[in-house]
Amino acid sequence: FEFHRQIGKSRVAERIHALNEQTKEGLARMPRVKLHTPRGNAFSAGLVCFDVEGTSSQQVVQRLLEKRVTASVAPYATPYARLAPSLLNTPEEIETTLGYIRELT
Repeated sequence: FEFHRQIGKSRVAERIHALNEQTKEGLARMPRVKLHTPRGNAFSAGLVCFDVEGTSSQQVVQRLLEKRVTASVAPYATPYARLAPSLLNTPEEIETTLGYIRELT
């Protein structure tokens, strides 16, 4: 939390929104991926939910975990795969993760 205080809330928010937007844009361009999180920052925050056609959310998450990418399955009635890019991620890590998801399509 000290790091957050040092750089300020607005910079933390900007960074997380930028990485989430990069993730959403990348997923939205994939033909067999359905993005469920609204694009744009007004209606979404730190979680990005999606499905890969023909692959269960559990399988998607397991494949990402095998690549050392932290992901989870939403604990709701519809169990979407989800990512939560954070302040400590880099744009390059987001692109790598998108590449792993692309391999599933």
